[in-house]
Amino acid sequence: MKTQTALGIAVLTLCAIVAATTPKAQAGPANRRASSEPPPNYPINLDGFGAPLPAVASSIPDLSTFATGQLNFKEIEELPQLGPLFNGTTCTGCHSQPATGGGGLFINEIRVRNNTDPGPVHIFAVDNMLRNGAQLQGGTPIFASGVHAEPLGCQITVPGCQLSACQQEEATKTTFNTDLPTCDPTSTNFASGSDCVAGRAALATLGDGLVEAVSDEALIQLAQNEPQSVRGTVKMVTENFLHTAHVGRFGWKDDHAFLRAFSGDAYLNEMGITNPDNPTDTSDCAIGVTQYGITLEDTGIEDQTGPDGRADIDRFTDFMRALAPPPTIPQNWTATRGKALFSEVGCA
Repeated sequence: MKTQTALGIAVLTLCAIVAATTPKAQAGPANRRASSEPPPNYPINLDGFGAPLPAVASSIPDLSTFATGQLNFKEIEELPQLGPLFNGTTCTGCHSQPATGGGGLFINEIRVRNNTDPGPVHIFAVDNMLRNGAQLQGGTPIFASGVHAEPLGCQITVPGCQLSACQQEEATKTTFNTDLPTCDPTSTNFASGSDCVAGRAALATLGDGLVEAVSDEALIQLAQNEPQSVRGTVKMVTENFLHTAHVGRFGWKDDHAFLRAFSGDAYLNEMGITNPDNPTDTSDCAIGVTQYGITLEDTGIEDQTGPDGRADIDRFTDFMRALAPPPTIPQNWTATRGKALFSEVGCA
């Protein structure tokens, strides 16, 4: 992750809390540039979407922890730690609308119905980024070994993309191809079990710390109290760092009960960054590739626990746990009526 050294211009309403020195993020060891400085105090939005919980905003130490996590959440992963398979290079690539920590503006993931390996289709691969060839300026080589292509090479989902070795492996493993139709539960093909794809936009994490704080018993009781017509099934999950099952509540399929587990899963499966909870890469397809001056190799656990006992996934967790729920905006008459209907049908 790239260590940030400047934060830009703060809004006038927050000028009073600008720190006297230029702030620096405590980026984790994933980029081997971890700072030894204490967490900074720096201006962030203290109200509106993406703001911290009121109690966090009123505590300088807690606000510093939140702010450091926010910076880490926004930072960009780079080679050789990135990948080899990935969907994005930063948490905000999927969680940025309408503010950092929010949801996705567009489809961030592709899922294949008949994929026997649960998880997303990885759209990008590092060995596809390394295709720019030697760079010339006026006929003179300036990067004889080339540079990695920007922004991220061609996408596996684009018809005509010349798939790299890693992408070919991914397509075979997931059964993905660009001719698969979008899943339509009302179609004959879907009813017959035919393969298809579904796109997913990332869910917002605003207020998720409060959801995490709700006890399993309370969630189970809430489900049991729902009308039979809308009652769901409580999903119990056991995190890979625990031995006891808890109510799943994070992710599209409620695969995680805790935000740290959610962070570690996303760090590995969306960015290809191994971490304390997920130490094994999703593929070794790029090991030994040395084009363009960048050696792609197994670098071990890329997000290592630092001297302070914390890794990037801990800082992501700090940030998400302290995010306030979305604020309530003024409602017109149709929104007011919709709120009433929401309660009447048992969704509240």
